[in-house]
Amino acid sequence: QKMTKGKNDMGNFSFDRESLRQNFFTTEGRLNRKAFIMRFFGVSISLGVIAFIVYAALYNGTGSKDIADSIAISISVVEAFIVYTLIARRLHDLGYSKVLAVVYLVYGLTQTIVMNYLTDNFEPGSMPIYAYQILSTCVIIFLVCLMFMKGVKGENRFGKDPLGD
Repeated sequence: QKMTKGKNDMGNFSFDRESLRQNFFTTEGRLNRKAFIMRFFGVSISLGVIAFIVYAALYNGTGSKDIADSIAISISVVEAFIVYTLIARRLHDLGYSKVLAVVYLVYGLTQTIVMNYLTDNFEPGSMPIYAYQILSTCVIIFLVCLMFMKGVKGENRFGKDPLGD
């Protein structure tokens, strides 16, 4: 059964399988700023909270950091893939291909593992830690730019204007 929230400026948003695929699991088409921001923060916050709760429950329940880490990393992988699809469509709205989204995907898929490795094997202030911090800062700046840059008015090679202009 389909549960529809109703019509809003992002269109009809519902929780059926096809709607979820179109909103969070495709790189086709365009995505305007408001929809990008709402979906990005919705996914990041909800999956972050879920990862935290699951990690805490598993770590406290089993006492195993490895089991808790593996589940948290799995949730992080899902989040990275969803954010990748959002970035790809946001780039399409700006008239760009999804190449930078693929770069983000590599970063997103490896960030938890790399961060754990770096913090376990290097002293704070070391060159690898510093390089990772610079890379993470660049990713944040990139995401903020996607949130503020206006999309191409009218149709472009990636589809119709999501604002309908």
